[in-house]
Amino acid sequence: MTKIQRASIRDLVRIIKFKNRFKEIEHNFYSIIPNNLIYYLFRDRCFFILKNKIICGIVFINTSIREIYYLPVTNQIYFFSLMHILKKNFNLEGYIFKFTYKNGIKIDTYRKYFKFNIISNIKNMQCDIGKLNNIYSFPDDIRVRKLDISRKDEIYLRLELQNKVFGGKNGRQNLTIDEVIEEQKNPRFLRNMCFVLEINSVPAGYGQILIIDNLYHLVNFGVIPEFRRKGYGYYFLLGIIEECKKYEIEELYLTVDNMNHSAVNLYKKIGFKEIFNQAKIELKE
Repeated sequence: MTKIQRASIRDLVRIIKFKNRFKEIEHNFYSIIPNNLIYYLFRDRCFFILKNKIICGIVFINTSIREIYYLPVTNQIYFFSLMHILKKNFNLEGYIFKFTYKNGIKIDTYRKYFKFNIISNIKNMQCDIGKLNNIYSFPDDIRVRKLDISRKDEIYLRLELQNKVFGGKNGRQNLTIDEVIEEQKNPRFLRNMCFVLEINSVPAGYGQILIIDNLYHLVNFGVIPEFRRKGYGYYFLLGIIEECKKYEIEELYLTVDNMNHSAVNLYKKIGFKEIFNQAKIELKE
């Protein structure tokens, strides 16, 4: 039998031990837990989830910013069970639940049972590109080339392509030329790692590599609407990977919206594998 028990300040040492023992790899879903645990205990906003009198997880509720966090202690509480517990025991309408999870959880399917909005649902992926096959046959009409950011017309081309690819997606605003130029001053920016896809010499896509925490990330990758769903993204990504290999880049990382099924399938086809997912949902009544 599962029940909720309010934690008190006397439980602080025990909660700290649970937090310190926590290992991400051992759990299917979890939140990044705030450090100020005393805040939750003094405000009576920390709760144990017990199953047969054994603590299986801890819920933290921040009433100031209307967010909740979950720390698993064992793997006995599944996502469905946690959502049921939250709905049954708390009034959390309008609260935000941020959590990291593995692929076994299909968030969208749970909306049949619980009311919540998916604010974001991002998959983090990685590929050992150094191990990929080097033999590719490109159609004659496809060319992947580097963008020459020393040329003003090329910078404007990048601006045009990015806005065509991403303009209006998820409330994303169009870039300005000033924003593009400013980004090129960022130490993460790699001047020789900006790429253009051309179809019969017509610019059709853009993508670039950034270095973030000493890891190489594919960002701003996409094909403009009129050239989508024709297989060009596959060759574009292969072309970028080949350029990365010339610079002895062994691993490539990226993030993608889980609802963008065609993009997720493309990355899997190339050889990218899921590392983890990050979701943010807003609970309803």
